Amino acid sequence: MKNIPVRRRAIAALGAALERVNGKGVFARKPEWYVRKIEDNLVPGMPVDTIISQLGHGAGRELAEKIRAAYSSSALAVNAFGPWRSRPGELILAGVRGFSQLNFEVRCPTGLKGTAPHLDVLADGAVVVGVESKCLEPLTTHGAKFSSAYDSICDERASTKWFRLIKNLRSGRRSFQFLDASQLVKHALGLQHKCPTSPAILLYLFWEPSNASELEVFRQHRAEVEELAEAVQGEHVQFASQTYPDLWASWEGVGKPPWLTAHVARLKRRYQVAI
Repeated sequence: MKNIPVRRRAIAALGAALERVNGKGVFARKPEWYVRKIEDNLVPGMPVDTIISQLGHGAGRELAEKIRAAYSSSALAVNAFGPWRSRPGELILAGVRGFSQLNFEVRCPTGLKGTAPHLDVLADGAVVVGVESKCLEPLTTHGAKFSSAYDSICDERASTKWFRLIKNLRSGRRSFQFLDASQLVKHALGLQHKCPTSPAILLYLFWEPSNASELEVFRQHRAEVEELAEAVQGEHVQFASQTYPDLWASWEGVGKPPWLTAHVARLKRRYQVAI
């Protein structure tokens, strides 16, 4: 297994973990590891009907195909945050608390023509936190992709470090191999369009296997995340990052409610794997 490419090993490990939890008949197809029903890809306790309704308003064929994959980053976000949807005021995210509502697959228009960026999770409150969820996406390479419409931005966003990254990414002056920096720039510009005066945070939330420190691709990905954070430091839309395992660890401990302890245990059974 060591010589098999990392992404294939990760897919197999996540698929096997789901099979251990839900049984061997859960998958419609292998080796793609797509479940038969969306419900089969969600941990217990999810408000399934509400979630399916919300995802149905998004783009990217999330409902039809993507969310049925054992390694879906959209399903990962839903599984992590589903129970918080009915108790947003109790959630602490990127150091922020006091949210009034939490939604999935939320359009975050930039004010430009074309398809608006979609955030996997949006937590609304005095401070807005938009979450971009990643599972295996960092195991493929990413280029700089911006339509010419972005050149027409002439409001206060045009003076930000986020906007200046567009030119630097296009020219290759800045390059990221495993981090999809272009997508994050679009999300940040969308968040600033949505929250021109109120504070906003773009949280990059990513999965890692339990043995990530042994694998060069995960070390490189982390280095690129740190590089982007340094490049946009001090901006109106702040950039934060965290691994899913670290987020779940922050939900554990003395004094945490029993439902949360049980929820974290389910998430670990599902996603805490070595590859």
